[in-house]
Amino acid sequence: MQAGPGQQGREQRAVLGMRGAGANFGVVTSFRYRLHPVGPAIVQGVVVYPIEQARELAAQFCEMATDAPDELMMSLEFRVATGHPPFAPGMAGRPIVLVEPTYCGPVERADRHLRRLRAAQPLLDTVQPRSYLAVQTRMDPNLAWGHRFYMKNAFFPAITSELADLCAARVCDAPGNCSVSFLAQAARSLASRRRRRHSPAGARPSGAVSRPSGRAGAG
Repeated sequence: MQAGPGQQGREQRAVLGMRGAGANFGVVTSFRYRLHPVGPAIVQGVVVYPIEQARELAAQFCEMATDAPDELMMSLEFRVATGHPPFAPGMAGRPIVLVEPTYCGPVERADRHLRRLRAAQPLLDTVQPRSYLAVQTRMDPNLAWGHRFYMKNAFFPAITSELADLCAARVCDAPGNCSVSFLAQAARSLASRRRRRHSPAGARPSGAVSRPSGRAGAG
């Protein structure tokens, strides 16, 4: 975001509001969007491993996030598998750890970035080209009106082995459809290209965003 004429210096509080004003407060009078071509096909899916491999997968996730191109977004999730897609029949009730990559660059280049993640004989691998619209709407049934849902975000400077072990241990005892996920998207991109004057994201600390969440059926 950029301040309009006359706002710099004279109305610093308005400028601060436009940039995010800290944690979760903003004042916006208008938006100007810069669109980027995406699709029509992007590469998305989940790569699922046993919870016993949580520490190793977390370390690999961090390595991949450090070298990831701008087109690759990933989440690392600790949870108990359900009986619904994307999980395979027979996986329900099993504690697992997964990485969900979304690559919006040229489809033919996706494998060079995701090959390491998919190479260690996962329990389930659903990564494939999909339509952009299908990826955007894939969570709609879970977030339908009437479903109880809770989510809280926090920043972590790093996903350590101790943090991975703790998440793996606690998710096994979590009630209901609960999970803990970590989001990462090219930390060096946030630091270099999303400069502070363009977006509040540039002022955030590097690392991962933690997203503990829980869901329950309608009622």
